[in-house]
Amino acid sequence: MRYSIFLLLLAIPAIAGESTYTWHTRADDPNRVYLYRDGTQVGGWCYKTKKYRTYDGKDWGPPKSTAPAPLPTRQPVVMIQPNQMPLRLRGPLKVMAVNIMNQIFMEMTFQMLEEIPRALLEALKGR
Repeated sequence: MRYSIFLLLLAIPAIAGESTYTWHTRADDPNRVYLYRDGTQVGGWCYKTKKYRTYDGKDWGPPKSTAPAPLPTRQPVVMIQPNQMPLRLRGPLKVMAVNIMNQIFMEMTFQMLEEIPRALLEALKGR
């Protein structure tokens, strides 16, 4: 019984005849998202140019300022760099080195947080 209800829920868009739009991203093209309707690619949005272009399977259409479906929220891309020089210390030297680095990062963070409001005020005064 549960499975038949689940299958009916999956089939509702097909029964209703409404198209289902989904956005897909590609790892090799982080500045664009591609629109699919019922599993077929129908267009793409470029975040740099803020333009949508239709796609018929062969050719891209002219740029438009709106897309036929709401755009997904863009997640920031976070690049993680591998640690170039891992610490190979043991015992109290390692603990001391880690504590010193933690203090440096904390101090830099506090200095940055103090400078941000000043920089914003200076930028506003310059307008």
